[in-house]
Amino acid sequence: IYRTALAQSENYNLLTLLDDSELVISLPTGDWQPGNYDNEFHGDVTLLNALVHSYNVPTVRLGMQIGVPKVLQTLKQLGIERPLNPFPSLLLGAAELTPLDVLQMYQTIAAGGYRTPLRSILAVIDSQGETLQRYPLEVEQAVSASADFLLTSILHEVTVNGTARALQYLLPADLSVAGKTGTTNDLRDSWFAGFTGEHVGIAWVGRDDNQPTGLTGSSGALRLWASVFSQLTTRSLQPLHPDNVEWALADPELGVLTDGSCGGAWIPFIQNSSRPQMMDCESVMLQREQGFFSEEALVPVPEERGFDKLKGLFEELF
Repeated sequence: IYRTALAQSENYNLLTLLDDSELVISLPTGDWQPGNYDNEFHGDVTLLNALVHSYNVPTVRLGMQIGVPKVLQTLKQLGIERPLNPFPSLLLGAAELTPLDVLQMYQTIAAGGYRTPLRSILAVIDSQGETLQRYPLEVEQAVSASADFLLTSILHEVTVNGTARALQYLLPADLSVAGKTGTTNDLRDSWFAGFTGEHVGIAWVGRDDNQPTGLTGSSGALRLWASVFSQLTTRSLQPLHPDNVEWALADPELGVLTDGSCGGAWIPFIQNSSRPQMMDCESVMLQREQGFFSEEALVPVPEERGFDKLKGLFEELF
C-alpha cells in the first residue's frame, strides 16, 4: 500500500497527513469496521508514522484512496503470483501467503526494486563435477528505485523507533536493518520480514490448527528472526541511493518542513514531488502548544532517527 502511494510522488510523500479516525466500510456482506491494535484513534498522522507504528485505519484509508486494484498490481510487480481477491480487507493482509511468497516480495524491496525469482536449485552437477543443467540468474527492475528507497527508509525507521525497535537490543549495535512486524486477528499469526545489506529473512509463527499463538509480530516472529541474524555474518543496510532522491529537514510528527533552528529529522523526498508546508521553529512550537494536532497524534520525539543514520551513511560514501 505504502509503496504504491509513494510511487505517486505528485500526491504522496512521507509527511502526507492521513486520517486515523473511526472508519466504516459498507460491503455486500455487511459493514466492515477496521480498528487499530491499541483500540485507539490518533487523529491526523503522517504517512511515515502510520507505517512505523502499524496503524491499521489510516492504512486502509490510504489503500482505498489509491485503489485496491493498484495495490494488487504492486504485489504482482514485487513477485506475488498467486491470485488474490480485490476485497478491502486485503489492505490489512486478509490473504493467505506462504513465507516463500512474502520472501519473494521483500527480496524485491531489499534489492532496490529489482526482482529476482527465488530458486532452491541453481545448478545440477554430476558425480564427475560436470554441469548438467544451470539456471541463470534473472534480474528485472520491477518497481521504481526512488519509491522503493523511500519505503526502505521507513522500514529502517520501524526497526529504530517503531514496532520492531526491540531489534536495537537484540542485534549487534553496529548492524542496521529494515523490516516490518505483522500480527493477524486474535494473535493467530506472528510475522516478521526483514533485511540487511546482504540477506533477507522471513519468520512466521503459527499453529497447524489455526488457533491463537498469543504472540504478536514483535513478541514472536521478530525474536526468532533476530536470533538468526544476530549470529549471521552480514553487512548493514545500505540501500541504493537514486539520483532523484533529495533530503530536507522536517518535523515528522507535525508533518511540516522546518528551517532547522529547533532541530528536526532529515526526510527523503523524490525530486519535484509534493512537499508539506515550511514552518519556522516558533510556529512549530506554537502549533504544539495550541493543540492543533490531537494529543494522541504527537508521539514522543525519538532521540535518534533512522533517517539521520541513513543520510549520514550516504555522506560517508559520497
